[in-house]
Amino acid sequence: MFKNILVNALVNLGDVVLTTSALSLIKKNFPDARITMLVKPVVKDAVIDNPVVDDVIVLDYRAKENSFKKMRELVKEIRRRKFDLAISFDRKLRPALITFFARIPRRVCPTKVFDDNKSRVTFFYTDVVEISHDLNKTLQAETYQEIVRKFFKIDGHETPKFPKKKSLVADELINRLPRAKFKIALCVKGTFPLKTWSKEYFAEVVRELRSHYDAAFFIVGAPNDRTYADEVIAEIGGGVENFCGETSLTDRFVYHRRHGSHAHCRDDRR
Repeated sequence: MFKNILVNALVNLGDVVLTTSALSLIKKNFPDARITMLVKPVVKDAVIDNPVVDDVIVLDYRAKENSFKKMRELVKEIRRRKFDLAISFDRKLRPALITFFARIPRRVCPTKVFDDNKSRVTFFYTDVVEISHDLNKTLQAETYQEIVRKFFKIDGHETPKFPKKKSLVADELINRLPRAKFKIALCVKGTFPLKTWSKEYFAEVVRELRSHYDAAFFIVGAPNDRTYADEVIAEIGGGVENFCGETSLTDRFVYHRRHGSHAHCRDDRR
């Protein structure tokens, strides 16, 4: 069985977190397997010190910073590590070429992962896993796990795993919230406009939750999300803390691990 696995996940934060459920499935069935993840810089905190990830390779995916020389050096580094299996959770061309030229003997990708469009990238893989379920009706984490289940011929289901880290900020921020049975986090800004709900939708969600639950609300996000978060809070009518720019990925992971009652609201139709 495979002992040294490279996982390509050059996707955004939410998807990287969801892929850890598939990695957990591998670790559960093959505890001696060593898993290295290839990720973008912005999401590295989600996998460094993660219990199902043994090592991390960071690839800055911005084209202007990826010269031919840099890619050749990365190929050499990956070849030096002697991976016996590569799994793609993104079906992007660049990692497909990297693993192909690194001569990893088994390279796996799905027939589809985010949409039903066929891709010629599958040419660079030795194994193409057929994904037959309706992507629009299936949780993304299940698609990642189905890739693993079908390739390894295993059963089971696992949940995403978070890094085991310490954070003083998490408790400091949560102490700013009013006492309530539930602490509900809102992520109000998507990675692109189509994934961002309108302020009116968020206001409606908060009002509905307030009418049914004893809850305190706070917004998390990047520093440049802060202005939009303030606009959302104004639309809600106040009473929501704006933590945008005040938390790192580590802080959020620590908070979610310590406080079981939370929700994460965003317009992610997948």
